[in-house]
Parts: sequence; structure tokens; C-alpha cells
Amino acid sequence: MVFAARFLIRLASLLPDEVDLRQTGRDVEDLASRLDEGVMMCCPLALRLTRAVPGFSHGRILQQVLGKARKERVIPPKTQPASPDMTLPDGTLSKSSKC
Repeated sequence: MVFAARFLIRLASLLPDEVDLRQTGRDVEDLASRLDEGVMMCCPLALRLTRAVPGFSHGRILQQVLGKARKERVIPPKTQPASPDMTLPDGTLSKSSKC
């Protein structure tokens, strides 16, 4: 899966009009965080094992690749969700938040 995610980032750099860049960033970030969560859940000594056992650092490597792609502006930066009190259920801004 890590290879596929890295390949998707590479495709985004080669064919940016053919790839949904924001969704790619979200998907790769989600995969990286799930890989890190899996390491932390399966082994309480994960910090020491990431250096000692091959295969435990895939999530961290994927986060570094994603960070590099964002730094080089291949993938857009992570966006924060809008504040819930500023948006209505239909996605428009509430009257109090307009200037």
C-alpha cells in the first residue's frame, strides 16, 4: 500500500490535471496515520522498534514523502475544516460570519 501511495504522489506530479490533488493528499495522510496507529496499538515499545525492526516505519516514511510533496507544491497543503458555527447545513456561511 505504501508503494501505491508513493506512486500516486508521483503520478500527481506528472499528471496534475488527471489527479484530484486534495483527495490524494487526504487519502495518503489517512493511510500514513493508520499505519502509525497500527504500530502503536500492536506494540507499546513502538518507538524503540521503529529503528530495530524493518517494516514498522512505513507510516512515518509516507508522512515524510507527503510532507516533501507538499513542500514542493505537488500536493496542496492540508486544509482545516470550517468552524461548525460558521457554516450552515447547506454549506453556506451564516449571516453572523459574513463581513
